[in-house]
Formats: sequence, structure tokens, C-alpha cells
Amino acid sequence: MKNTLAQDATATFIETRLPDKFRGAAGQLLLEPRARPRLRSVSDFTLAALCITAIAALMITLNGGISVGTSNHAGLLPVVRRILDPGYLPSDFGITLRLYHHRIFALMVAAGSMLFGEDRALILVNIIGKMLLSYALYRLCRALQLSKLAFLFAGTMLAAGVLWTGRGLEINTLIGNAEIMPTTFAYACLLMSVASLLQQRYRHMAVWSGVAVLFHLQIGVIAGLAIFPLFLARIRSIGLRESLWVVMLGILVTLPQIVQLVAMLGRGVVGSVQIIDYIRFRQPYHFELLSLTAAVAVASHLAAQALAYRKLLNTGDSAASRNVRLLFFISLALAALALLHFTDYYLWKNGTLASVQFIRLSPLITLFGMLSIIVVGRRWIAEQRELRRGRCIFFAAGAGATVVTITWLLFSGISLSGLTRYLDQPLPWVDICRWIDAHGPKDTVYLAPPGQMGFTYLSNRSGVVEFKVNPDGGQLLTQWYERLSDLAGGVLPQARGFNNQALLDSAYAALNEQDLTALSAKYRAAYAVLPASSKVGFEEIYQNAQYRLVKIR
Repeated sequence: MKNTLAQDATATFIETRLPDKFRGAAGQLLLEPRARPRLRSVSDFTLAALCITAIAALMITLNGGISVGTSNHAGLLPVVRRILDPGYLPSDFGITLRLYHHRIFALMVAAGSMLFGEDRALILVNIIGKMLLSYALYRLCRALQLSKLAFLFAGTMLAAGVLWTGRGLEINTLIGNAEIMPTTFAYACLLMSVASLLQQRYRHMAVWSGVAVLFHLQIGVIAGLAIFPLFLARIRSIGLRESLWVVMLGILVTLPQIVQLVAMLGRGVVGSVQIIDYIRFRQPYHFELLSLTAAVAVASHLAAQALAYRKLLNTGDSAASRNVRLLFFISLALAALALLHFTDYYLWKNGTLASVQFIRLSPLITLFGMLSIIVVGRRWIAEQRELRRGRCIFFAAGAGATVVTITWLLFSGISLSGLTRYLDQPLPWVDICRWIDAHGPKDTVYLAPPGQMGFTYLSNRSGVVEFKVNPDGGQLLTQWYERLSDLAGGVLPQARGFNNQALLDSAYAALNEQDLTALSAKYRAAYAVLPASSKVGFEEIYQNAQYRLVKIR
């Protein structure tokens, strides 16, 4: 009662005593409660942050957890150590090969390592990368006018890979592996760029596209080929001056990557190389069609986008149809680039176009397909609500999606994963490398099985060559082949991809004392890590179940 009387008195005072120009502002200030919108915005922000964090956690736990030291980290971390200490293994061949590989990302990891230590930095970068990817998906969903509940649904589909969401035509996925790499950040920036395009915020689009190029040159270039035509089609409506600003911003952001690319070109990154032969020897799984299932899944998502656009066009929802049309056009461009890739790889067998790896962005097609389906579903549920059937329809759709997701998780082989460190693995290979790190002489090179991974990372010693630590394009490729051939007894195996690892190690184990002595002289290697099957009788320094360290006479 008292509050009502006070509000009435205040209203009377405003209407009778204040000048006209002050009445509107005073009424809004004194009569309308200001705390509620503020509290609503705070609670909305908190709920959005919780949703983004939950999806990031799902992305981590359903895709191998967090792993430190394995896979591509074998080549990355020695480079990080060289960045922090220019005197770290100054003549190491593997570091020379990878010194400019994903340089911006390596600098970021180096900065984190300097502040928090190497392992903590990688863990933190992994969490930040998944959080950024989740946030980018949230921004894309908001640009599509989807609710937080729709974002949670889309994020769960992506994290679990339901109906091939976030997967593409080759082994790489949108989320990536347990070992954080720059692709996660590049994909996140790319999704932010697409969201900005949908919102017609073209300067933001240019900046995010440029940052994507910084993190991963291939992904940035392929994305530019798919998105830039859509920007060109709008130059007339945007205006020439604004268009120039957009282009200048994109170039300015990518300038550090351009500098690194010039440095790589100076080191012979595009030197003479038989690209197809190299691809088939080292990494055919990144260039070949993953499976017929992958092709059908990607084609199905592309068809779903076309049907979604047609459905929305018939409903008269201009904003939703426009957004889905843009996603569909991007997907069509990526599909055309993928066909060009496969034509070059399988028919022309040249490899020049395939080396760009246009199929790298095919996971975006399946993500856009799922988002288009959700946009149509949201529209359909809204129509059912108008017919007073919305609640039943909503719960039925939610129950169906839950059943599909749980079934996928049970039968797709996905398992919850946490944190794993390569250094902590109870493996004989890790054991002998850690022993060398603690006790092995430092001022020498070590011969080691070339098919094993991470000798330099684990032991902090220089090895001759690793199959996993490969060159960029033609950069030092001849030397890489020569070193692998030397450690394999003079003949390289003819298998495909990682099948060559076991063959390389078997050939290395068959080397005799004369072979090892010659390699010792050529590469100035005083010690050798040999498989237990080796019959060489050199002085033994250390031994475990599968390997032994010997001193070469």
C-alpha cells in the first residue's frame, strides 16, 4: 500500500512539476525498477557461461580427454624448448624440420610453458581451445536465432559425433584429438567468422578469418575460398569503402603468418618433391576418402541443408531462410573443393591440388547440416505451439534426441577419458628414453628405432630421424628420406602410412655391427637404442624388457 502511494505521488510530481523534456527520462529513472534488467542480464550471462563450459567438458571427455606428449606433440615440444632456449639441441634434425611448423601456435605454447611449465601449459591450452570452440558454436547458434537449449543440443551432437556431426571425409574431426593442436583454435575462429557473416558484421568476419589463418594456414586458406565469394557478392550493398576496410583488416591480422610463410619459402618448403609418392608413404589417411559411410554421411548433411532451406523458404521466415542459405552455400563450396581434391588425388594423380588438403574443412558440412535441421525443428515446434500441441511435441522430440544420443554413445566405441601424460606411460620405450634423459651422455647423437615416437621429447637428446616428425613439403625432404633409408639398411619399406613404422623398426633391428659403426661415423652417434631382438654385441649400458642402450665402438 505504501509503495503504491509513493509511486502515485512520484508520478504526479513528474507530470505537474517537471519540464516536458525531462519527464520521459525521470519517469524511466524513478518509476521503472532498474535492478531487474541488470539481474536478468547477469543471470543470462551466467547461464550462457555454464552451457558453454558444459559443452566444452563434453568435447574433452568424449574425444580422448587431455593428452600431453603424444602424436604431434613429439615434434612440437622440442621446438617449444628451442624457442625458450636457443641453445637447446642446436643441431637436432627433427627441430630443424619442424621449426616453422604452426609457428604461431608453438609461440603460444612456449609463452604458456614459460609461465606455468610445459605440461600445465598444454593442459591449459587444451581447455582454452575447447572453451573457445564451444563459445564459437554458441555464437553461431545465437546468430541463427537459436536458444540456449538448442545450443546444448547442437553441442552434444557435435561432442558425441552423433549422425556424423563434426566429422568429415577424412580422419580429422572438427573437435580434434586429445593432443591439443592449432586446428581446434582455427576451427573456433572460423565458426566465429561465419557467425559474424550471418550477422553482417564484416569487419569482425575479417578479423576472425585472419586469426584462423594465424593458427592454421591450410584451414584459413580453404575457408577463404569458401567464404570470400559470399563477401564479394555483397560489395555493392556494403560499399566500396567499407569493403576496403574489411580486406585491410584481414591482411593486417594475417601479416605474422605471411612473414612466417616467407621464412618457410626461403628454406625450400616448396622444393622439388614427388607429392603423391610422399603422401602415400607418410600420410595417405589425410588425403584419401575415409570410407563410403563418410561420403554418404556428408552427402546426407548437404541434402538436409538443401531441404531445410526449401522448407524455410516456403514458410516465409526470411531471416532463418537467409541464414540457412548462407550455410548451404558455404557447404556447397567446401563440397566442390573436396571433389577437386579427390579428382586430383585419384584421377590426375598429380598431388599439387591435393596437397592443399581441401577435404580438411569437410567436417563443417556435417555441423552446418545439423544446425540447419535444428533451425527447421525450432520453426516446426513454434508452429505446433500455435496449434496448442507444442508441449507434447517438444517432449517427444527431446526424448527421441536423447535416445538417439545414448544409443550412439553405447555403440560407437566412445569412452570417457581424462588426463594422460606420455611421460607417465608404463612402456619400455618411455622407460629407456627417460633413463637416457637422467643418465645418458648429452654431447652426442643417438641412433634409435625410427618408427618409435618422441625420442627427442622424452630423452632431451638428439636422434637421427623419426618417421612421425616429417618435413613441411619439400623442406629437407631428401635428407629425411636418406636418414630413414640409412636406418632401415638402405631400402625404404613400401607400405602405406603408419604401416611403415613397424617395417622401419624391423629393418633397423636387423642392422649388424658394421652397419651401426658406419652410421655412427656418418651421424656422429656414439650410442644406439636397439630392440631386444638385435644381435649386436656392443657394450650394454642399460636394458629393459624390449630395448637396450649400447655404446658403439
